Amino acid sequence: MLLLKAECLFSLDDINASDSCNDFGKRRSIFINELANRRRRLWALAQASVPVDQLPVIKDGTLLNAYAGLVLDALVTHKKNAFPSLQVGVDNRGRSVYHFLETIDAIEATYNVGFHDIDIVDSFGLTPLMTVDFKPKLLTSMKRLAWFISKGANSHPRLRNQTQQWFISST
Repeated sequence: MLLLKAECLFSLDDINASDSCNDFGKRRSIFINELANRRRRLWALAQASVPVDQLPVIKDGTLLNAYAGLVLDALVTHKKNAFPSLQVGVDNRGRSVYHFLETIDAIEATYNVGFHDIDIVDSFGLTPLMTVDFKPKLLTSMKRLAWFISKGANSHPRLRNQTQQWFISST
């Protein structure tokens, strides 16, 4: 925890790996809360530095998620520097934290701290629901699928092209 307070970097993989610890989710919770705090700080920096019409629209009560990369680009455009520690989990393909998290516990904890945008479409045109991989662990994948649907994820998204249709049907 001391390292996180010192602004050390971590990744979403650290959240996934924390599920293998026998600490009843304590490590995972620390990482997720720190991710939420850093996203709040990144959003506050952007709101103070970038004209509102150049920022993505974020729903009230929702943390900055997949649009963090756009926010970082806007800050650079306005010659503002975001500390590397504020760039945790930022993906240049528009993927949200839900495109990366693997377990229901991590997904639920992330949702509970304020990451409510679960239907974000990445640059490939895929939502987190569409990227659930059934090959490694069928039961875990089914739980993830059910969780996304229970939170209102679009279960009938439109795909941009046939390549995406092939990708979805082959996973």
